Amino acid sequence: MDVSSEYFPQEDQLSILQKAVPLSQKLSAVHRIVGGHLDFVDRIAVAIYEPESDLLRTFLSSDRDGKT
Repeated sequence: MDVSSEYFPQEDQLSILQKAVPLSQKLSAVHRIVGGHLDFVDRIAVAIYEPESDLLRTFLSSDRDGKT
């Protein structure tokens, strides 16, 4: 038995963050973990601020229904 999984049960779920997979898959994994603890979180998004245009642009998002 891996002792770290006993003390850090989220470690295996978060291991996808260290893998060479698309960012959308990583964000979906994080969304599933957060949603497992906070069921009211419907969407997680990453945005980029463009100071030249003073706009926020959605870079990546994950919805509860699995859309990215």
